[in-house]
Amino acid sequence: MKNRVTIITPTHSFKIETSGKFSGYVNTVPSAPSTALVTKGIDSIYKYTNLKGCRHVIGIDHKGQQIDEVYYNNLKGLIDTVDVQSTRYENLEVIKSLNETTDPKITATKLFLLLRDMVETDYFLMWEHDWEFISEIDMEGVIKVMDKYEFINYVRFGAGKNEKNNLHFHLEREERVPEMPLLRSPSWSGNPHMCRTSTWKHWWKKLVYPTPYCYVEHSLGENYEFNLKNMGWDRAKKAWGVYLYGEEGEGPFVKHTDGNSYIG
Repeated sequence: MKNRVTIITPTHSFKIETSGKFSGYVNTVPSAPSTALVTKGIDSIYKYTNLKGCRHVIGIDHKGQQIDEVYYNNLKGLIDTVDVQSTRYENLEVIKSLNETTDPKITATKLFLLLRDMVETDYFLMWEHDWEFISEIDMEGVIKVMDKYEFINYVRFGAGKNEKNNLHFHLEREERVPEMPLLRSPSWSGNPHMCRTSTWKHWWKKLVYPTPYCYVEHSLGENYEFNLKNMGWDRAKKAWGVYLYGEEGEGPFVKHTDGNSYIG
Protein backbone atom coordinates (compact mmCIF):
# COMPACT_ATOMS: atom_id res chain seq x y z
CA MET A 1 0.00 0.00 0.00
CA LYS A 2 2.92 2.35 0.64
CA ASN A 3 3.54 2.79 -3.07
CA ARG A 4 -0.12 2.95 -4.09
CA VAL A 5 -1.78 5.56 -1.86
CA THR A 6 -0.96 9.07 -0.64
CA ILE A 7 -2.92 10.63 2.22
CA ILE A 8 -3.45 14.40 1.96
CA THR A 9 -4.68 16.56 4.83
CA PRO A 10 -5.38 20.30 4.53
CA THR A 11 -5.59 22.22 7.80
CA HIS A 12 -5.77 25.80 9.08
CA SER A 13 -5.66 27.69 12.37
CA PHE A 14 -8.41 30.17 11.45
CA LYS A 15 -10.52 31.36 8.56
CA ILE A 16 -12.41 34.54 7.79
CA GLU A 17 -16.12 34.14 7.08
CA THR A 18 -16.94 35.71 3.72
CA SER A 19 -20.72 35.72 3.51
CA GLY A 20 -23.92 36.05 5.49
CA LYS A 21 -24.52 37.71 8.83
CA PHE A 22 -21.04 36.91 10.14
CA SER A 23 -19.06 38.01 7.08
CA GLY A 24 -15.63 39.17 8.27
CA TYR A 25 -15.79 37.11 11.46
CA VAL A 26 -12.52 35.41 12.43
CA ASN A 27 -13.45 31.76 12.88
CA THR A 28 -10.59 30.27 14.92
CA VAL A 29 -9.98 26.54 15.26
CA PRO A 30 -10.16 26.14 19.07
CA SER A 31 -7.54 23.40 19.24
CA ALA A 32 -4.92 25.33 17.23
CA PRO A 33 -1.97 25.58 17.47
CA SER A 34 -2.17 22.17 19.16
CA THR A 35 -1.92 19.18 16.81
CA ALA A 36 -4.61 17.26 18.72
CA LEU A 37 -7.21 17.56 15.96
CA VAL A 38 -4.87 16.24 13.28
CA THR A 39 -3.38 13.43 15.35
CA LYS A 40 -6.85 12.23 16.32
CA GLY A 41 -7.50 11.63 12.64
CA ILE A 42 -4.12 10.01 12.00
CA ASP A 43 -4.59 7.65 14.93
CA SER A 44 -7.93 6.54 13.50
CA ILE A 45 -6.35 5.86 10.10
CA TYR A 46 -3.75 3.68 11.81
CA LYS A 47 -6.39 1.90 13.87
CA TYR A 48 -9.03 1.17 11.24
CA THR A 49 -7.11 0.86 7.96
CA ASN A 50 -3.86 -0.61 6.66
CA LEU A 51 -2.61 2.72 5.32
CA LYS A 52 0.01 3.20 8.01
CA GLY A 53 3.32 3.91 6.31
CA CYS A 54 1.79 5.50 3.24
CA ARG A 55 3.09 8.96 2.40
CA HIS A 56 0.98 11.48 4.31
CA VAL A 57 1.23 15.15 3.39
CA ILE A 58 -0.27 17.69 5.79
CA GLY A 59 -0.63 21.19 4.39
CA ILE A 60 -1.39 24.31 6.43
CA ASP A 61 -3.23 27.28 5.00
CA HIS A 62 -0.67 29.82 6.24
CA LYS A 63 -1.90 33.42 6.18
CA GLY A 64 1.21 34.95 7.70
CA GLN A 65 -0.04 35.14 11.27
CA GLN A 66 1.98 34.09 14.33
CA ILE A 67 -0.51 31.35 15.20
CA ASP A 68 -0.01 29.88 11.71
CA GLU A 69 3.74 29.64 12.21
CA VAL A 70 3.40 28.11 15.67
CA TYR A 71 0.88 25.60 14.34
CA TYR A 72 3.17 24.77 11.41
CA ASN A 73 6.13 24.15 13.72
CA ASN A 74 4.01 21.98 16.01
CA LEU A 75 2.89 19.91 13.03
CA LYS A 76 6.51 19.59 11.89
CA GLY A 77 7.26 18.29 15.36
CA LEU A 78 5.05 15.26 14.73
CA ILE A 79 7.64 13.93 12.34
CA ASP A 80 10.00 13.35 15.26
CA THR A 81 7.35 12.58 17.88
CA VAL A 82 6.09 9.22 19.04
CA ASP A 83 2.45 8.60 19.83
CA VAL A 84 1.00 6.94 22.90
CA GLN A 85 1.72 3.49 21.48
CA SER A 86 5.38 4.41 20.97
CA THR A 87 4.95 4.07 17.21
CA ARG A 88 6.25 6.85 15.00
CA TYR A 89 3.99 8.70 12.62
CA GLU A 90 5.44 7.15 9.51
CA ASN A 91 6.24 8.86 6.21
CA LEU A 92 4.77 12.17 7.31
CA GLU A 93 5.44 15.48 5.54
CA VAL A 94 4.28 18.97 6.52
CA ILE A 95 4.11 21.88 4.09
CA LYS A 96 2.75 25.40 4.28
CA SER A 97 0.86 27.29 1.60
CA LEU A 98 1.77 30.95 2.06
CA ASN A 99 -0.90 33.54 1.29
CA GLU A 100 -1.21 37.31 1.27
CA THR A 101 -4.99 37.23 1.53
CA THR A 102 -7.32 35.78 4.16
CA ASP A 103 -10.13 34.94 1.74
CA PRO A 104 -10.62 31.19 2.33
CA LYS A 105 -12.10 30.66 -1.12
CA ILE A 106 -8.67 31.64 -2.43
CA THR A 107 -6.37 30.24 0.26
CA ALA A 108 -8.18 26.94 0.88
CA THR A 109 -8.59 26.24 -2.83
CA LYS A 110 -4.92 26.96 -3.43
CA LEU A 111 -3.92 24.52 -0.67
CA PHE A 112 -6.33 21.79 -1.76
CA LEU A 113 -4.99 21.97 -5.33
CA LEU A 114 -1.37 22.08 -4.16
CA LEU A 115 -1.78 18.93 -2.08
CA ARG A 116 -3.38 17.04 -4.95
CA ASP A 117 -0.59 18.17 -7.29
CA MET A 118 1.94 16.58 -4.91
CA VAL A 119 0.39 13.13 -5.30
CA GLU A 120 2.52 10.70 -7.30
CA THR A 121 0.73 7.47 -6.43
CA ASP A 122 -2.17 5.88 -8.30
CA TYR A 123 -4.65 6.90 -5.60
CA PHE A 124 -5.02 9.41 -2.80
CA LEU A 125 -7.09 9.52 0.37
CA MET A 126 -8.61 12.96 0.80
CA TRP A 127 -8.62 13.50 4.54
CA GLU A 128 -9.46 16.94 5.90
CA HIS A 129 -8.17 17.77 9.37
CA ASP A 130 -11.36 17.14 11.36
CA TRP A 131 -12.37 13.59 10.49
CA GLU A 132 -11.82 10.19 12.08
CA PHE A 133 -12.56 6.62 11.07
CA ILE A 134 -14.88 4.83 13.46
CA SER A 135 -15.15 1.46 11.73
CA GLU A 136 -12.84 -1.08 10.11
CA ILE A 137 -12.23 -0.33 6.44
CA ASP A 138 -11.04 -2.91 3.91
CA MET A 139 -8.75 -0.40 2.25
CA GLU A 140 -6.72 -3.08 0.52
CA GLY A 141 -9.97 -4.35 -1.00
CA VAL A 142 -10.85 -0.82 -2.14
CA ILE A 143 -7.54 -0.52 -3.98
CA LYS A 144 -7.91 -3.97 -5.51
CA VAL A 145 -11.31 -3.21 -7.03
CA MET A 146 -10.15 0.22 -8.23
CA ASP A 147 -7.20 -1.51 -9.89
CA LYS A 148 -9.47 -4.08 -11.54
CA TYR A 149 -12.36 -1.80 -12.52
CA GLU A 150 -11.21 1.45 -14.11
CA PHE A 151 -14.74 2.86 -14.01
CA ILE A 152 -14.40 3.33 -10.23
CA ASN A 153 -12.91 6.81 -9.77
CA TYR A 154 -13.99 7.74 -6.27
CA VAL A 155 -15.06 5.84 -3.14
CA ARG A 156 -16.43 7.87 -0.23
CA PHE A 157 -16.63 6.67 3.36
CA GLY A 158 -19.98 7.88 4.66
CA ALA A 159 -20.58 9.86 7.83
CA GLY A 160 -24.13 8.54 8.02
CA LYS A 161 -26.07 5.44 7.11
CA ASN A 162 -25.98 4.50 3.44
CA GLU A 163 -29.56 5.22 2.47
CA LYS A 164 -31.56 7.19 -0.05
CA ASN A 165 -32.15 10.80 0.96
CA ASN A 166 -32.05 14.29 -0.53
CA LEU A 167 -28.31 13.93 -1.05
CA HIS A 168 -28.30 10.36 -2.33
CA PHE A 169 -31.57 10.42 -4.28
CA HIS A 170 -30.17 7.61 -6.44
CA LEU A 171 -28.39 4.78 -4.64
CA GLU A 172 -27.66 1.57 -6.53
CA ARG A 173 -25.51 -1.44 -5.80
CA GLU A 174 -22.72 -1.82 -8.36
CA GLU A 175 -23.40 -5.32 -9.66
CA ARG A 176 -20.24 -5.36 -11.80
CA VAL A 177 -18.13 -5.47 -8.64
CA PRO A 178 -18.90 -8.72 -6.79
CA GLU A 179 -15.78 -8.50 -4.62
CA MET A 180 -16.95 -5.56 -2.52
CA PRO A 181 -20.23 -3.73 -1.85
CA LEU A 182 -20.21 -0.32 -3.51
CA LEU A 183 -23.16 2.00 -4.12
CA ARG A 184 -23.42 4.37 -7.07
CA SER A 185 -24.11 7.85 -5.75
CA PRO A 186 -25.18 11.18 -7.34
CA SER A 187 -23.22 13.13 -4.71
CA TRP A 188 -19.60 14.31 -5.01
CA SER A 189 -18.18 15.53 -1.70
CA GLY A 190 -14.83 16.51 -0.24
CA ASN A 191 -15.54 14.32 2.79
CA PRO A 192 -13.13 11.39 3.29
CA HIS A 193 -12.72 9.50 0.02
CA MET A 194 -10.29 7.50 -2.05
CA CYS A 195 -9.74 9.04 -5.48
CA ARG A 196 -8.10 7.86 -8.68
CA THR A 197 -5.24 10.28 -9.24
CA SER A 198 -5.33 10.14 -13.04
CA THR A 199 -9.04 11.06 -13.09
CA TRP A 200 -8.36 14.02 -10.82
CA LYS A 201 -5.36 15.34 -12.76
CA HIS A 202 -6.68 14.80 -16.28
CA TRP A 203 -10.34 15.70 -15.76
CA TRP A 204 -11.72 16.81 -12.40
CA LYS A 205 -8.97 19.34 -11.66
CA LYS A 206 -9.99 21.20 -14.81
CA LEU A 207 -13.51 21.62 -13.45
CA VAL A 208 -12.41 23.71 -10.44
CA TYR A 209 -13.65 27.26 -10.92
CA PRO A 210 -11.18 30.16 -10.72
CA THR A 211 -11.02 31.65 -7.23
CA PRO A 212 -12.60 33.30 -5.37
CA TYR A 213 -15.89 31.97 -6.72
CA CYS A 214 -16.12 28.91 -4.49
CA TYR A 215 -14.31 25.93 -3.01
CA VAL A 216 -13.11 22.74 -4.75
CA GLU A 217 -16.00 20.72 -3.34
CA HIS A 218 -18.56 23.20 -4.67
CA SER A 219 -16.97 23.21 -8.13
CA LEU A 220 -16.97 19.42 -8.49
CA GLY A 221 -20.37 18.98 -6.90
CA GLU A 222 -21.92 21.56 -9.20
CA ASN A 223 -20.32 20.03 -12.31
CA TYR A 224 -21.54 16.57 -11.36
CA GLU A 225 -25.01 17.98 -10.75
CA PHE A 226 -24.90 19.66 -14.19
CA ASN A 227 -23.97 16.36 -15.85
CA LEU A 228 -26.70 14.51 -13.97
CA LYS A 229 -29.27 17.01 -15.20
CA ASN A 230 -28.07 17.17 -18.80
CA MET A 231 -26.83 13.63 -19.37
CA GLY A 232 -29.28 11.81 -17.13
CA TRP A 233 -28.49 9.45 -14.28
CA ASP A 234 -27.58 6.42 -16.41
CA ARG A 235 -24.97 8.23 -18.50
CA ALA A 236 -23.60 10.47 -15.73
CA LYS A 237 -23.05 7.65 -13.25
CA LYS A 238 -21.01 5.73 -15.83
CA ALA A 239 -18.93 8.76 -16.75
CA TRP A 240 -18.14 9.91 -13.20
CA GLY A 241 -17.73 6.59 -11.35
CA VAL A 242 -18.67 7.99 -7.92
CA TYR A 243 -19.41 5.47 -5.17
CA LEU A 244 -20.18 5.06 -1.51
CA TYR A 245 -18.34 2.34 0.42
CA GLY A 246 -20.48 -0.46 1.87
CA GLU A 247 -23.95 -1.90 1.52
CA GLU A 248 -27.18 0.05 1.64
CA GLY A 249 -28.07 0.39 5.32
CA GLU A 250 -24.43 0.20 6.47
CA GLY A 251 -22.50 3.05 8.06
CA PRO A 252 -21.39 5.39 9.37
CA PHE A 253 -17.72 4.71 8.68
CA VAL A 254 -16.33 8.12 9.62
CA LYS A 255 -17.15 10.84 12.12
CA HIS A 256 -16.86 14.60 11.66
CA THR A 257 -14.86 15.84 14.64
CA ASP A 258 -15.71 19.43 13.63
CA GLY A 259 -12.67 21.65 13.88
CA ASN A 260 -14.89 24.61 14.75
CA SER A 261 -15.68 23.14 18.16
CA TYR A 262 -13.04 20.49 18.95
CA ILE A 263 -10.71 21.58 21.75
CA GLY A 264 -8.71 18.39 22.28
